[in-house]
Amino acid sequence: MKKKTLLLLCLFSLIINMFATTGDLIQNLKNRYLNLTTFEANFTQINYFSQHGITHESKGTFYLQNDTIILEYTAPDYQFLKSHNSLLTMYFQNENTAIIDTSENPITHTLLHFSNLLSQDFEFYRKENNLYVYTILNPMELAHDLKIHINNQTNTIDIISYSDEFNNIITIRLDNQRFNRPLTKTVGEFVIPDGTYIIQN
Repeated sequence: MKKKTLLLLCLFSLIINMFATTGDLIQNLKNRYLNLTTFEANFTQINYFSQHGITHESKGTFYLQNDTIILEYTAPDYQFLKSHNSLLTMYFQNENTAIIDTSENPITHTLLHFSNLLSQDFEFYRKENNLYVYTILNPMELAHDLKIHINNQTNTIDIISYSDEFNNIITIRLDNQRFNRPLTKTVGEFVIPDGTYIIQN
């Protein structure tokens, strides 16, 4: 009887500690990411196209300055994605083409602006090594199974993953994150070159 009681107490203590840890983790994360003026990180984006069983990997640098975000892809091809308020610009160097979308893109707007991402409701999903994985309870319409992976040691969002409307899985891994430091490039450097074919939506 004593052994059973001790076991239950230990289990109860573990559960309480887990909830305390995860609650503190989210609060610390918000304190860090919601006070950003600038942010820079290396990223790896993996797109898994489920219907064809094909995986595509891209690499680059993620920049954030106030309300403007940039994803500068440097491999395998050069391109950049620039989001500011409701204006989304995508430039593809190899195709000499740019797409300007004036309709607010919910995935870009929510996933890449931390203030919007962290204002969602979370549910603890599971622990993977030193990463605490949380599911976003009410993601935007075009994203399903939206999760953030929080590093308990560095108090950073290391991975953002979701599925799109075609059940393709998109994973963005952030490395070498730099908070509130001068950017290595200014967001104003990312302009569409002259002579680019522009498509407006």
